[in-house]
Amino acid sequence: VATTVHELSVLDGPESAVAGDGGAGDGGTGNAADDADPNDTLPEPDAHDVPLDLIATPERTIRTETPYARPLGIDWEALDDERLDAIPALAARSPADE
Repeated sequence: VATTVHELSVLDGPESAVAGDGGAGDGGTGNAADDADPNDTLPEPDAHDVPLDLIATPERTIRTETPYARPLGIDWEALDDERLDAIPALAARSPADE
């Protein structure tokens, strides 16, 4: 769930990787936000961030026309045990469990 202005342009938590086969899949991504939240000047996303295609507010739908590529998979090296323990569905896919 996006909670900051930066997250309104991308889904940057590993939770976003749980959908599909460890990446964003072929479908679009979107999120709901307040009309005051979207911002045109955002920081560059990290390599593991999933760019949003749509942002829905109570008043409008914003097509982001994002120039950013989707990640190819989960960056397992970026996740420590504490983070994996907090997201059981992601931990179940961890190569460390194999």
